[in-house]
Amino acid sequence: MFYIKKQEKTLEKILRQCVIAASIIVTASLLLEHGFTLSIEHLTYIHIIQLCITMLFVSYIVVRFLFSQDKIKYLKRYWIDILLVFAFCLLFVVTPLCTDLDLFQKITGKIEVLELNQFYLLVIQIYLTLQLLLGVSRFYANIASHLMQPGYILLVSYFLLILIGTTLLLLPKSSASQNHPIGVLDAVFTSTSAACVTGLVIRDTGTDFSTAGQIIILVLIQLGGLGLITFVTFISLLQQQRLGLRETIVLRDALNYNVIGDLGKFLGYVFLITIGIELLGAALLLQYWNEPNMEMSGRIKWSIFHSISAFCNAGFGLKGSSFISYSDIFQFNLIIMGLIVIGGLGYPVLINFLQFKISSLPFFRRIKWIWKKSDTLEISRINVQTKIVLLSTAILIVVGVLSFVILEYDNTLKSKTLPDKVTTSLFQSVTTRTAGFNTIPIEELKISTLVMLMGFMIIGASPLSCGGGIKTVTFVVLFATLISMIRNHRVEIMKRAIPVMIVRSAISIVFLYSLTAFISSFILCVTDPGIPYHKLLFEVVSALSTVGLSTGITSSLSITGKLILCILMLIGRIGPLMVILSISSQSNKISYEYPEENIIVS
Repeated sequence: MFYIKKQEKTLEKILRQCVIAASIIVTASLLLEHGFTLSIEHLTYIHIIQLCITMLFVSYIVVRFLFSQDKIKYLKRYWIDILLVFAFCLLFVVTPLCTDLDLFQKITGKIEVLELNQFYLLVIQIYLTLQLLLGVSRFYANIASHLMQPGYILLVSYFLLILIGTTLLLLPKSSASQNHPIGVLDAVFTSTSAACVTGLVIRDTGTDFSTAGQIIILVLIQLGGLGLITFVTFISLLQQQRLGLRETIVLRDALNYNVIGDLGKFLGYVFLITIGIELLGAALLLQYWNEPNMEMSGRIKWSIFHSISAFCNAGFGLKGSSFISYSDIFQFNLIIMGLIVIGGLGYPVLINFLQFKISSLPFFRRIKWIWKKSDTLEISRINVQTKIVLLSTAILIVVGVLSFVILEYDNTLKSKTLPDKVTTSLFQSVTTRTAGFNTIPIEELKISTLVMLMGFMIIGASPLSCGGGIKTVTFVVLFATLISMIRNHRVEIMKRAIPVMIVRSAISIVFLYSLTAFISSFILCVTDPGIPYHKLLFEVVSALSTVGLSTGITSSLSITGKLILCILMLIGRIGPLMVILSISSQSNKISYEYPEENIIVS
């Protein structure tokens, strides 16, 4: 309870309702100002409205703070709101009084007060819009947690993200040219590809979309990589709005990861890892752009965009030919590959690395001054999941490099030196399973190479990562199952027995993936009969594995073909098994058991 008197509570309630209405108006004004071309007169009216809403928001926060019973608790819970109010006082009250001082001029330099005020107003608008969206999302999540299965919630959340992205991309200012605007199908396809972190495109991201459109795509990539549910939950926890046990269980089932005991810590790690690695990647990429007439602002834009796209394994780029012109820059390739690999390992593996203590290793545990009694092997050890992911990833990369060099040695790699051949092969081996970038023309590859790439795309990245495919762990479990059948033994990996339920899930995932790919490629043969089957199958596997590589046929597909790819990208992002579980009813516990009978399966 923040309030004592009934009048104070009533006033706060009235102001809160006004702020909710103001948030709706602000959201509409943002869409009008940044989505449409308006006259100066209309923009002036919109700015006046935005300033009035900002003052209303500041008044609401001040009143809540003054009337709160426990002001320290209020400051801890609503620290973001207090920070925005402080910035408002600094920019609109203190700054105008100090504009004549030399010290202020030295601090601000070339930044004008008006520019700071406009930036602040934009921040407030975005903040209020986010609060509105978070409020709606939490309301939906609260209802959904009682009425829907976790898989269905995940499916609906991505569908809503795609719908919002489509709407924003259809705004006139999202198109680079008003003479060639983004159509409905183009917007749907691009939004689906970005939200599902795939990278298949039918319109060039760098030339057909404006800066506003590119920002929308980048936000979709980030939210798609993190997951809308994860983002909403983290922001709610950041504002110290606790989740109930039911919501926590639903989130655990949606993520397919046990986060009951440490939900906040898990999500904190996820955001810390994501933001930290993306910023580091952007900083490292800054010096390598060699586009003509590119200024520093352009370098920063390209660095941030491609760093997020690489870490989220999205494959979106601002250059139509991807990274073909950068194929000979080893350091650049190494940075992109590093971002892709780290993003494809999965958050459980990365978190396991952060929690691991070197003092828990057997060698260091013999040294008493290094080992601490508080270091427990159970908490800080490298678990089996991490070992499987790292070993399978390393093996797949090495096999991919060798296979690509052998198959393309006298084809696309013919004119390159031996170091460049290895670099190009390494890049394609890394990006094929997850990201979708390329440093060589995919359409020029041999059919045998395309088949090999499809195999790697099917395996994909690792669980709970930004990548797709059946996942590396699933592939290892299947291989271990085959070995166990040969040995007539239970399924074991690295001296650990694998539960039967995990084996069943792995088999189901592979079966559903194969069935989906077969049916989809068959339908594309009917809708687009003029395209060779191997290219259609490559496109299907690329969409279903959310990779984004293409032989160049995406834009030439029929409307039905493009819509099928959209469905495949959505299925690939959520997972075929999760989609089936989301649309199936909750099965009741079976209280009977039929007698067994052997049948012939070989």
